[in-house]
Amino acid sequence: MAGLFPLMGFLIIALFYRLVPSLLPGGLAFWLLYAIGAIVLARHVARLTGLKGLADCGAHAHYGWLRNVRVGFLMGFFMWAIMYVCFGRLSIDVYGAPEYGQQAGWTSALQLPVWLLAPLLYEWLIRGYLYAQLGSRLSAAPFVLLTSSLCALEQAWSTGLDGREALLAFASGLPLGYLLYRTGSIWLSAGLHAGMRLVEEGMRLATNSGDGLWQLGAPVAPLVAAACLLAGARMLLKRCRINVASPTLKNGKLRK
Repeated sequence: MAGLFPLMGFLIIALFYRLVPSLLPGGLAFWLLYAIGAIVLARHVARLTGLKGLADCGAHAHYGWLRNVRVGFLMGFFMWAIMYVCFGRLSIDVYGAPEYGQQAGWTSALQLPVWLLAPLLYEWLIRGYLYAQLGSRLSAAPFVLLTSSLCALEQAWSTGLDGREALLAFASGLPLGYLLYRTGSIWLSAGLHAGMRLVEEGMRLATNSGDGLWQLGAPVAPLVAAACLLAGARMLLKRCRINVASPTLKNGKLRK
């Protein structure tokens, strides 16, 4: 029975994250108010479900956290841009938060802060919450698969993704969950998510399209994308100096 409380907490945070933006008028100020409300709600939910607070969700201001954001952003931006070149264009509806700026009819200049901040909010409140609840109970593979599945399911339910788009949401979440698990903090995965999101939004504006279709309609496309991102993430952790949340991980080392 106790195991239901973390799941209920996840559902409450995800519902607020997905549904509230569609009820608000356009404007960056309203989005920032929404983000503050989401953080306050998630803080209370975290405490009610056995956590100390949002610090448990991976938002540790550890040494080198800002560098992790930059490294993750560059990796996500360039690797996702290569995916576009290789597999065709994707819609913004395929992965990430509901496109609040598009719903509200914002200009692209006003959407830019949201494109960069929304992935950070998602990784902190959604995937970070799952990490706080499950990270100490599961090994890497089960954690990555379970969290990617839950995130894809909540996106599919709340935004109406079809099977192909839900598969891409699942595949895109694999490297994000992997980096979060290995480093113990959200910064590397948040930077990766922001880089991917910026490419998606840029391609949507460049092509004036939002149909969410891969030119390669087969499911192999998102699976190949996930495999490339996972390989890139593993290489990144091996080749680059990546800082971890040492208060969370033993001896400040990457988890296996």
